[in-house]
Amino acid sequence: MELAFRALLLTIPEVALLGPLRVNWGVHPQGQPYPAIVLNKISGSEWIHMNGPNGVYDGRIQVDTYADTFGAAQSLSTAVHDFLHCYRGGGFRFIQGANDDVRVEGGSNEADYPFRASEDFMTTWRPE
Repeated sequence: MELAFRALLLTIPEVALLGPLRVNWGVHPQGQPYPAIVLNKISGSEWIHMNGPNGVYDGRIQVDTYADTFGAAQSLSTAVHDFLHCYRGGGFRFIQGANDDVRVEGGSNEADYPFRASEDFMTTWRPE
């Protein structure tokens, strides 16, 4: 699911402009510019029925958008939310934004610390 989720994000026009080097699982590479997106799998499991696993997985993916300004982080997060919320297609049976509002935070007092907007997405996925 991780590769498919990242590939799906890269089809969003605002994300495609960033390029694939700025959309990563786990960490934004040191020295790479912003804006950027960092993905983290918070949880996930395969559905189990009385006859055993059925090949459907669910998961919670945290999508953090980083930018040099509050507005840019929020704008990128909004573009991701608007595309992914209630998405169905490919192996994704359904994606739902799990937060009612997006959290946007500034960093420490350092002038170059980026702003972060964070939202979780609940996914239901089955490999095609």
